[in-house]
Amino acid sequence: MKEKSTYTESDLVKKELEELSPFLLKAKQKIKEDEDIPFRYFETLPEKVIDRITDEKANPASLRDQIMHLFATRKRYVWAFATLFVAALVGTLFLLKPSQSVESQLANIDVHDIKLYLAAHASELDEDQLLQLTRDLHPSNVLQLSDEDMKTVLDEYLYQTQNDAN
Repeated sequence: MKEKSTYTESDLVKKELEELSPFLLKAKQKIKEDEDIPFRYFETLPEKVIDRITDEKANPASLRDQIMHLFATRKRYVWAFATLFVAALVGTLFLLKPSQSVESQLANIDVHDIKLYLAAHASELDEDQLLQLTRDLHPSNVLQLSDEDMKTVLDEYLYQTQNDAN
């Protein structure tokens, strides 16, 4: 003979839910206990929303509050903007870095390197440049110049080429 079950359908559902996932059953019970909807909540909700909107219009949020809200809701865009800002700042600082003058760059060149360059590229100089170099010195003595003499000759050469260009 069949035994009659004393459980209601709702009790059976609760029992099955408890067997499958006791955590969900406890969470569902907790929600029911904690979040009872107040009496006439939905009837007064539109008025509360309108009051809140008018309050926000009357007392606008400060810039700091707006930025914090933006950061909280759209983190990805804030980080993208911050990255773009930093990249633009670094790029600007890099481009505006003061460049060295020609004189300071030439002062950093080793005299031995200048001699080697002149010896290797003497054929590339035009006739006027070669004549200017040979006015004071004989071409065979170019590699035997002292460091001070080489500097003097190069300074005169650079001064002349700059004046000729102007």
